[in-house]
Amino acid sequence: MSMEPVRVQARWKHEGRFEPSQFQWKEKLYRVESIGRSWEDAEGLHVLCMISGGKVYELVFRLNPAGWLIRPTAVASGKA
Repeated sequence: MSMEPVRVQARWKHEGRFEPSQFQWKEKLYRVESIGRSWEDAEGLHVLCMISGGKVYELVFRLNPAGWLIRPTAVASGKA
């Protein structure tokens, strides 16, 4: 699935990682209930976030240009 811009509220953890607490996507605000796996690659810093109902979204923070992107996972999009 392709990624698209998203507004994210996140805390910077002392371990050098972002911890998203909520995000706004398609004019709807989602509260992050739990954080799953995170990793870094050429695309940026990836964080798997679970919201209510067990839906999982992949948030990606890029430095250049700086900003957050979202990639809905198969679970979130109902294709799992």
